[in-house]
Amino acid sequence: MIMGKSHVSMESFVCPVTGVTHSHGGGILLDTRLKDSMEPQTIVGYKYCEKVEKKIEEGYVPLIEINNNKADGDKIKLGEASRTGRIFYMKKEALEEMIGKEVYTDFTFIDVKIGAMLQSKVSIPIADEN
Repeated sequence: MIMGKSHVSMESFVCPVTGVTHSHGGGILLDTRLKDSMEPQTIVGYKYCEKVEKKIEEGYVPLIEINNNKADGDKIKLGEASRTGRIFYMKKEALEEMIGKEVYTDFTFIDVKIGAMLQSKVSIPIADEN
């Protein structure tokens, strides 16, 4: 069944870690003019999906592997990240010990070279998130 526009829509989010669209914690949107102006799902912003939210609550920091050709230290915007599909979860304390600095973010991007180094140091395979 193909759904067209309606005067109601499900509020949806994009997980900034996995890039997956989800409705976890979303509400219902209503066109108060009752015009068929909305798609069945309306993306309203970024919000962690349930799986990522649970990992962050357990003290893990998602390390999102990307393949961008930026110089070291250049900032990458969320929408510009060329994701490889691999996500590593590392305990916040272990990450802080490894880099020698306090971590103030819930997630970070890492280059494919860093991803390869991390993969070589773990004994279990890292599953792709997407």
